[in-house]
Amino acid sequence: VSTQSTWGYQGKKYEVPIKRNYIESSELEKIKDNSGKVLRYYDPGYLNTISATSKVCFIDGDKGILEYRGYPIEELAEKSSFLEVAFLLIYGAVSYTHLTLPTIYSVQISVVAVSLKK
Repeated sequence: VSTQSTWGYQGKKYEVPIKRNYIESSELEKIKDNSGKVLRYYDPGYLNTISATSKVCFIDGDKGILEYRGYPIEELAEKSSFLEVAFLLIYGAVSYTHLTLPTIYSVQISVVAVSLKK
């Protein structure tokens, strides 16, 4: 279900779609001031930050739970290598025996390249 919201800013009107009871941040980026700068929004303490459904991670701050692909972060930190966690996040599995050797090297090279950029 989708609906529209009309926003006024510095004499301009913007039609902002509301989908599934939220506004996408890309829609807010369309609202600009007279000099063309994107409107910024302030969310102290992330009180208005929405929760989203993710296939990669699960967070329950009240219970102290952080999981990636169903694995508790503590288990990944203690028992898995960096490469295993990278494969888990990218491919959805800790085991990468089903992948070909060129794929494994490609991921290792990508991880090194990203590390070098920092």
